[in-house]
Amino acid sequence: RLIISGQARCPTCRTHRETVRHFLLECPEYKPQRDWLRREIGSKAHSLRHLLSQPDTVRTLFRFIHATGRFDRTFGRLDLPATEDDD
Repeated sequence: RLIISGQARCPTCRTHRETVRHFLLECPEYKPQRDWLRREIGSKAHSLRHLLSQPDTVRTLFRFIHATGRFDRTFGRLDLPATEDDD
């Protein structure tokens, strides 16, 4: 379960409240990565519910998170092991 901290501002754009929705779907600073995510997943990339609940999107979602670099300071790099599907 994710816990959202009160009124914390997004550390990237600093204009909006930091929420899962903002990070994955709205933050203007991650538009290039989000465009990639939408190309990979399609129209379902607009659905927070789909992104967080479908096993077939998990790997792509983690690639998006890695590409943003958002959690590198806290958790280190979020590299995933290579698979046969990776280019």
